[in-house]
Amino acid sequence: MDCIESKNFYFEIRNWLINQAQLILPPLSVSTAILGVDNTTLNADIINFILLVYKLLLFKRRDKYAPPSLQLFILYLKHYEKIEKRVSKRRNKEGIHLRKWAKLAGLFGNGLNNC
Repeated sequence: MDCIESKNFYFEIRNWLINQAQLILPPLSVSTAILGVDNTTLNADIINFILLVYKLLLFKRRDKYAPPSLQLFILYLKHYEKIEKRVSKRRNKEGIHLRKWAKLAGLFGNGLNNC
């Protein structure tokens, strides 16, 4: 990854997740950015989702010529977690949802606990 802003944004996310959720993202590489982590990695579901949101934000902010921010990243995570929770309720798969988001459960206030 060559862009300094992209790297800095990733490190900001990585530090926030380590400090707030004890969740460790892998080092940023082209392979990780494109493919994510394999399913044998601890917390692979949420790590891959975080990587997708990271890439989505980079893409959306690039169109506006604005750097991404941690605050915006957190808002996106909250938003998609709420959507996923509603879908999991409708499909009676709340257990899968809760396991995926367990590491981030305390970070969103009311997001994971009630909807």
